[in-house]
Amino acid sequence: MKTSKRICFFAQVRDRSLLELVQWYKNDLRILKELGHEVAVATRFREIPWNYDLYFSWWATTSIFPLIKATVFHKPLIVVAGGSEVVHLAEEPTAAAFRNKPLFVQAAVRLCLRHATRVLCVSQNIKHEVDALGATHSMVVYHGIDTDTYKPQIRQKDNIIFTISHVTHNHIKRKRLLEIIEAAKIVLSKFPDYRFVIAGAATPAIDTLAARIRQIGVTRNVIIVERMTEREKLDTFAKSKVYLQPTLHEGFGVSIAEAMSCGVPVVTSRVAAVPEVVGDCGLYVDPYDVEDIAAKVIMLLEDEGLRKDLSVRGRRRIVERFSYEKRKETLSRLIQELVDTHVGA
Repeated sequence: MKTSKRICFFAQVRDRSLLELVQWYKNDLRILKELGHEVAVATRFREIPWNYDLYFSWWATTSIFPLIKATVFHKPLIVVAGGSEVVHLAEEPTAAAFRNKPLFVQAAVRLCLRHATRVLCVSQNIKHEVDALGATHSMVVYHGIDTDTYKPQIRQKDNIIFTISHVTHNHIKRKRLLEIIEAAKIVLSKFPDYRFVIAGAATPAIDTLAARIRQIGVTRNVIIVERMTEREKLDTFAKSKVYLQPTLHEGFGVSIAEAMSCGVPVVTSRVAAVPEVVGDCGLYVDPYDVEDIAAKVIMLLEDEGLRKDLSVRGRRRIVERFSYEKRKETLSRLIQELVDTHVGA
């Protein structure tokens, strides 16, 4: 019989508002509450309650904090591994990769992966990485996309090619934002009425993009939106003809999956976990080849039939494999199993 549990949700973030803005935090908090559990939210060690029924923690880098309190009272700990901090085997181009962490952080990551009751990996690709770092109880639980919110809308498409990425120096490199701008110049030579929209939280690195946009003369057609609400994001998906993300690495690719769920054809890269998500429902490019990126975008703009085909098949793939409900069902079973196992421990 399922009963309400006291669960601590832990994510070390500087701004608690991110827990409602960042989709993966928001979804998991919503799931835990919808399952009827009493949820305590902690973002610092001192906020983590003692002797809760279960601890649910995002990121192996900081899960050492709930691990301490879970261990003292022999309570289960779920660690979600979903980012660069556990990427060890792949040619990961960001400073956040495991091998670029200080040695004490590497040790903490390994400790958490080894002693967590379960390590939830957001893709098979991430599972491969965490197992190589010594994880002993890993399993794949894909991100869940809210397909009731992220869905196709019956409305007139606009001439938009959409990209979502934080504008940091690391993301400029990993998401190939400069290459997108270069590709835009080629696409605009054939389709001058189109706009490339790049949306995501910005840092001073935005100056690098703005300078390149001015340099190649596409200021009217390449737009950077520094902050976009979920409603605005959904509206932009609804108006976009192509979603473009020629990435160098993704542990899953949430924005790619959201685009597919909205029925937007995707142009991306055959790297890391991306093929797990996209399958044969998108177009793949060489992320280092600007001309290839431009050519695949042009291919979609010129072929309405291909756009419709990828739209339908992409939406179906997300609904069938990566829905919010699938993640919720898996977490429900897992939490019940772990708490029951640790009763009286």
